[in-house]
Amino acid sequence: MLKIDKAGFPRISEDKINFASVKVPTESGNPFHNPFTGEFTFAPPGVKIFEGEDLFRDLSTSSRKVVFDRVALTQANQASARIINGNLHIVLLRDGRRLDSFGFPPKEIQKEDAEARENNVQFPDSKLQITGEIRDAIMAAARDLDLVGGALIAFIEEQVGTKFSREQKKELLRLINEQRINDLIDYLHQNLRKQELNEKDQGKIRILTPRGYIRRTFARLDEIQVQEVLTRLQARGWLESVIQERVVAGLPQRFKNRFHVEAKELIPDTEEE
Repeated sequence: MLKIDKAGFPRISEDKINFASVKVPTESGNPFHNPFTGEFTFAPPGVKIFEGEDLFRDLSTSSRKVVFDRVALTQANQASARIINGNLHIVLLRDGRRLDSFGFPPKEIQKEDAEARENNVQFPDSKLQITGEIRDAIMAAARDLDLVGGALIAFIEEQVGTKFSREQKKELLRLINEQRINDLIDYLHQNLRKQELNEKDQGKIRILTPRGYIRRTFARLDEIQVQEVLTRLQARGWLESVIQERVVAGLPQRFKNRFHVEAKELIPDTEEE
């Protein structure tokens, strides 16, 4: 769990940190282990994992090399990993201060790339043409909160009866994420108008969402996307103090820490099923 110190830097609770791994002689398998517990770990030497140890364990050989190289470059001694929007995101820190962050695509795309290299296959890079049918499928996929990762693309391919190239899939995922952020901003704006201005719904299109929509949607965003949401709400005329109290205070804990806000009650997340 990250905490903010007086200087504004995140600090990590020691009870959440695994001891640093050290390299030891071994005949096979992972050459790193925890010197205090004797257990093997998949962290680079000298790095403490405070979240997502299982995700580090599942890294492919090529992805693991990227992580080890970035650790060596930044001299990081702490790391965390989590899945966001189907992608693996890794953050490197040194003594609680963030140094670097990067991501890897979903495993199915990594597998597709590996098979393509092995078979010397070149994927077409033709630009995605957004037809009305594809636009409708993107919106439907974005608004189905149970669809994540490769299921999003599979849904669209089934809807339009077309297989997409790797680059086209990346563009589709970008458009889906963009639609989800737009929906979130519209919904928050609507609720802020109700709470701050006592605005009625009469004569206006009302956005209805399932229970837990705010929590589930924010849980899939990264810091840059959350910052976009807050900035765009401010651009719609909301004071920073209102955004802090009504929106930021109800974000997942990792974002509360990032934006230095005490936990308060967010817009009640009890919408219609």
